[in-house]
Amino acid sequence: MRSVLAAFVLVSSASLANAQAANPGFSAPDQKAQSNDENDFNNADHLFVRLLTIGGKSEVDLGLLAAERATAESTKSFAKQMANDHSAGNLRLAAIVKKTALQKVPETDPAHQDLHRRLGDLRDKAFDHAYLGAQVDEHIRTAQILAWEIGAGQNAELKKFAADTLPTVLAHLQHAQDLVSGSSVDLAETKVK
Repeated sequence: MRSVLAAFVLVSSASLANAQAANPGFSAPDQKAQSNDENDFNNADHLFVRLLTIGGKSEVDLGLLAAERATAESTKSFAKQMANDHSAGNLRLAAIVKKTALQKVPETDPAHQDLHRRLGDLRDKAFDHAYLGAQVDEHIRTAQILAWEIGAGQNAELKKFAADTLPTVLAHLQHAQDLVSGSSVDLAETKVK
């Protein structure tokens, strides 16, 4: 778990810079919406919902693909857990968003479509290795997004969702790292090209 936390701390500052750069309004991520009411939404909340909706849907899709295609039982089991856990998280986030005036978010983006396509082209152990490497990357990114929402978001329900979800995502990250380590695969080899 220390390696997960150390990796998280090291990349958090870069994540915050990237999240701010991706801020569609070019305003500070902690800029409040029209009021200081914790039920309102600031730019960080809007971006958080977009990124987590797209990432969560991708996690489910990739988990289902890996549950069918992976060769190692440990990878298949992990993939099924990802599909189940992220499905539950997606439903919870969707319920929060449904009660609000937040815009509908697309379910995917070109980067995740490309990742799915590239993984879909792989077979056997190459698929397992690439899938697990992608899971490490995706869970680091998701942990950063959750931490960013906790610190920069305004909506209390979204911040609580982020705080509740972060430990699960860190556990997923540790599990993915353990699977990569256990398979004697260098993370550099697992990157999907």
